[in-house]
Amino acid sequence: MIIFRGEPQTYELSRRRPPHYRRIDVWWGGLQANGGLMLILAYLLRTSLTWRGVEIRLNLVVPNQAAAKAAQTNLQRLVDGLRIGATPRVILAEGRPFDTILKQSSETADLVFLGLATPNEHFSQYYLSLQQRTAGLPGTIFVLASEDLEFAEVLQKE
Repeated sequence: MIIFRGEPQTYELSRRRPPHYRRIDVWWGGLQANGGLMLILAYLLRTSLTWRGVEIRLNLVVPNQAAAKAAQTNLQRLVDGLRIGATPRVILAEGRPFDTILKQSSETADLVFLGLATPNEHFSQYYLSLQQRTAGLPGTIFVLASEDLEFAEVLQKE
C-alpha cells in the first residue's frame, strides 16, 4: 500500500526538470519489507527525467553516540552493496522525539518516504496521526510492503 500526502500538481512529471528537485529522504527502518520497497521506489523515481540526478538520502536515527559508529558502518556497507547510489546519514536522537528529528531533517527535502505500520482496526485514527506527524513537510509517500517479499534480492549488486 502506498499513500501520497502532498500537492499532486507539484510532483507532475514534465520534460523539464524543475530546479528545486534535489533530494529524496528515505527514513530507514531496515531492508525488510518497507525499507526495501521505499528504496526501490526512490530509485525508480530517480530514473525519470524529472527526478534524474536527485540525491537519495537514507536516514537512520540512533539513540546515542555509542550506537552511531556501528550504525554508520552498517549503513555504509548496505549502501555499498546496493545499486541505487543512496547517501547514508546517521542522526543522533539525543533525547529528541522522532517527529522532531523528521521535521528538522526533511523540511528541505523535495520528497519524503516513510514506512507504515500495519494499521489496526482504528485506521482512521492512525491515518490522522500520520497527517499530523508530517504536517509542514514536503510531499510524503507512506509505504506498507507485503511481509513476504525479499527486496534484498532486487536491490543488491550482481
